[in-house]
Amino acid sequence: MHGAYSFPVAGFKMRRGECTGSDVTTGVIATLLQCAASCLYNPSCMNFIYKPSTQHCLTRSSVCTVSNTSEVGIFTYDLSMVL
Repeated sequence: MHGAYSFPVAGFKMRRGECTGSDVTTGVIATLLQCAASCLYNPSCMNFIYKPSTQHCLTRSSVCTVSNTSEVGIFTYDLSMVL
């Protein structure tokens, strides 16, 4: 179980933990799906992290291969489709 606010999102591969990288955008966004849309509409975005406890959305321009899994309930969503 991924938790109440973390679930698979179409077009993204979900993995446990937070990737570090260059932020494209950061800010408070109400929902996971709004965060995903923010990434989809930005051509520089390669992945995003949504923190449901704070409604914090980070979109990133770099691909990472290793996630920091020390913070519980955080998932990285890697863009898995080409538009």
